Amino acid sequence: MRGRACAIVVFVAALLMGGGAQSAAARASLTDAQLVFCLAREHRAELVGAAGALGLVTADSRPGHIVLARGGAARQWSAWVKGRPADFERACTALVDASALDQAAPSDSGKPAFLEWFLPLLVGAGLTWAATEYRSARDRGQSAANEIRAVSGAFRAAVGDYASAWVGTTVGPAPSLSALDQARRTLAATLARTTGHRKRWSFARRFLDDLHGPRYRVEIAEGWHGRNEQEKQARAEHVEGLLRAFDTDTELLASAVQSLSVVKRRRMRTRTPASTGVSLT
Repeated sequence: MRGRACAIVVFVAALLMGGGAQSAAARASLTDAQLVFCLAREHRAELVGAAGALGLVTADSRPGHIVLARGGAARQWSAWVKGRPADFERACTALVDASALDQAAPSDSGKPAFLEWFLPLLVGAGLTWAATEYRSARDRGQSAANEIRAVSGAFRAAVGDYASAWVGTTVGPAPSLSALDQARRTLAATLARTTGHRKRWSFARRFLDDLHGPRYRVEIAEGWHGRNEQEKQARAEHVEGLLRAFDTDTELLASAVQSLSVVKRRRMRTRTPASTGVSLT
């Protein structure tokens, strides 16, 4: 590489010293970088091609056989550079400018240059947003499902405690309904908040309607008075059957709220709560 550079420098010096006043003046407007570029051996063919494109030499000229466009004997590279300094300067300037245009040209894809950095940036931002939204939706679903499981478990416990209190009561006042009613209202409010925006979830709507209806408000509370221990035990088993179906329904609701699966959520449009078909009598 150092040998090539030295050769170029010596060659340029020889041209400047031996090419006459006209040759030196013509090349004076070229910068050192332009001269080095155009005189480099690997660019000679390109320079002759540029001269041909400008009509200074014939189209079939090559570095070792340069023919002027106006005619005349063929010339070697060095003879053309020395003898036609103005043509050399014009061709060199054109070649350097054309090379700069090639480097600044858009990519072969035809896309504007800014798209080459803007599109990846846009795609990256979109993926980041989608990932953030996915995690947010997953976390919201998990939180809502956990809440449903907690309040439904509290309601189940309240119903179980109420039934057990009746079975163990032979004399005295009836067990209090306050804890059971409070647990039912809390469950209903939680389900309305977590599934109310799902207008097509008929499963949730039917379950809520039943929760507000007489089954959980009246039927559980009634039917205990005047019964012997065996009859109370039988009724407690009916209540337990309702609670098993209740557990199934609330877990289906919690799973649908928690899941991001379309399949699980679509089931809420067609299924019927198992608890609505359980009789307490």
